Amino acid sequence: MQEADRKLAWSAVVVLAVIAIELAWFLLVGPADNGPSAGTQQAGNPDYSWWQYSGAWIALFTVVLTVSTVLLWFANERMLRQAALSSESQLRAYLNFSVDGSSFKFVHGEKWTGQVIYQNSGHTPAVRAISAGELDILPWPPPIPFPDPVFDADGSIYVVHPGLRSPWITPFESRRVFSREEIAEAFVGKTKRIYLYGEIRYSDVFGKQHFTRFRMMQKADLAFLTFCREGNETDD
Repeated sequence: MQEADRKLAWSAVVVLAVIAIELAWFLLVGPADNGPSAGTQQAGNPDYSWWQYSGAWIALFTVVLTVSTVLLWFANERMLRQAALSSESQLRAYLNFSVDGSSFKFVHGEKWTGQVIYQNSGHTPAVRAISAGELDILPWPPPIPFPDPVFDADGSIYVVHPGLRSPWITPFESRRVFSREEIAEAFVGKTKRIYLYGEIRYSDVFGKQHFTRFRMMQKADLAFLTFCREGNETDD
């Protein structure tokens, strides 16, 4: 049981207990005189205990009922917020990347191009999505800190619908032309490797912003990409 549920249950128990005590007092004890001057007579009579005063019980009941009502209101508000957050979490967009289908193309003496596969695994569209990707030959093990992708201020803004599995909107290219020597080192994989890395930023239909980062590399002696141990993360 959640904390809010326990508070709600205990508040209800307190209210019911106070009501039960109030009814029991009226049925089993009750004031000796219920007329207009009953309170004055009871107050001046030493034979009356405080618990025989109807006014004292009514005041106590009112205080406890007020406190319980406030607690119920707060508990209900919290439950509503939790329900709303749970609903958003289940329905919002989730963008993730896959090495299956991701690739890069190269020609000696020219800039390389890379393309990654992404998918919206949520139930609603990802809106105002912008992305940045890089392809580079870098040292192995990966340098620390690892370089960040550079976002284009004039880049495309797009929508990713739920269930969509698609290549990157625009294949990205390396920022420089690689030499034959570093290409050879990258394919051997001992001191350098080929990296594809980037980030996509987007908003869900509830107005909250999110991001997903990816980092892939070509493993030594293998012609396909794999995720790096680090650099793959989301805001969740």
